[in-house]
Amino acid sequence: MAGIAPRARVLSDLRLLYPDDDPCASLEANDALRETLNRYQSLQASIGAAQAQADALKLEIQQAMGKACTLIHQGKVLATWKQPKPTQRVDLTALQADHPALVASYMRRTPNTRRFVVKLPQPFEDALADQGT
Repeated sequence: MAGIAPRARVLSDLRLLYPDDDPCASLEANDALRETLNRYQSLQASIGAAQAQADALKLEIQQAMGKACTLIHQGKVLATWKQPKPTQRVDLTALQADHPALVASYMRRTPNTRRFVVKLPQPFEDALADQGT
């Protein structure tokens, strides 16, 4: 209302509010933001560990299923592991090799989204402590 954008509620809001970056800009993290980054890194590590455990369990289940496409217990379907229907896709590499001018006339540049990458390999406080030693 006053020309001030509202705070983002979800990541897609941020893509609308800040679609581009300023290569010359940087932000000095305050203590609260450093702690938020620390918590983010810790949570990402927990998610990674949980995903590894989930992948191992999925492997175990699929290994047990072998060629079976349905896992049942007392007549109830617990899980399925099926091949999807075949899909058809354009072989862009072959099309480009055979008809480069045609492909070039249909090429469109699409805007990219910004990527968030944490540069520290461990939680922020640990990294600061390591710098001091």
